Amino acid sequence: MGNADLSKLIRYSEEKLDKLKEIKQLTRMQKDAIGNEDIDALNNLVEEKQKIIDYISWCDQSFQTELANLRGLMSARGSMELKDVLEGNPDNEALGSAIRQIVNTIEDIQEMEKENHLKLLNNMEEIKDRLKKIRQGKKGLNGYNQNVSGVSGSFIDKMK
Repeated sequence: MGNADLSKLIRYSEEKLDKLKEIKQLTRMQKDAIGNEDIDALNNLVEEKQKIIDYISWCDQSFQTELANLRGLMSARGSMELKDVLEGNPDNEALGSAIRQIVNTIEDIQEMEKENHLKLLNNMEEIKDRLKKIRQGKKGLNGYNQNVSGVSGSFIDKMK
């Protein structure tokens, strides 16, 4: 297995890492949109992230296909285990570095997503409280309007 064999795996890993960095930036932007209660911006960011996620899925599938091809090639040649072959290859460090960066970036994104989720839940609770107060205000206003409309227009003159 030569450098050309690993180059595709490295390329797919680097593409995935670049796309994950884009998702990380969009997640930061989501935090701002949540803070500003900008639902339209939030929806647009979610749609943009979904497109990137679809591309990442393609990268993952391509990576797995290439990895299976390499394993099949090694098996046909009667080679040793993949990890043993990778150990002696100079591109192994580049692949390992890309994979470590991918894992770290995913962990960062997960933490940011968790914070955004909690912030969204908080905002939803605040909105529920506001709606509850509005409903209570409407009930009070309706009760006041009913009492006023029930009063007749006749007055009693006690001066006689």
